[in-house]
Amino acid sequence: MTNLSDRTFRNPSFIPLGSKDAGSVRDHLYEVEALLRTALCAFQNDTTGAPMSARGIDSTLEVALHLLGDLGPEIEDLQLKASATEAH
Repeated sequence: MTNLSDRTFRNPSFIPLGSKDAGSVRDHLYEVEALLRTALCAFQNDTTGAPMSARGIDSTLEVALHLLGDLGPEIEDLQLKASATEAH
């Protein structure tokens, strides 16, 4: 659920902290990639006649930014776990 009025983002499909694995992080990275590709397509598509402000680019990028912000610490945690496993 995206609520842009108070600039909060809640993704109900997002797995809570501490229960992520490499597969779920990868899935969310693909989700961010898809959002960025959607925004780029909307930016480049000038044939619709829709004004830039009505294409949803800003809100799509905001959702992608929030997802990336959530993923950063999770990726670092997975890297630390992998390093600890390799050390043993």
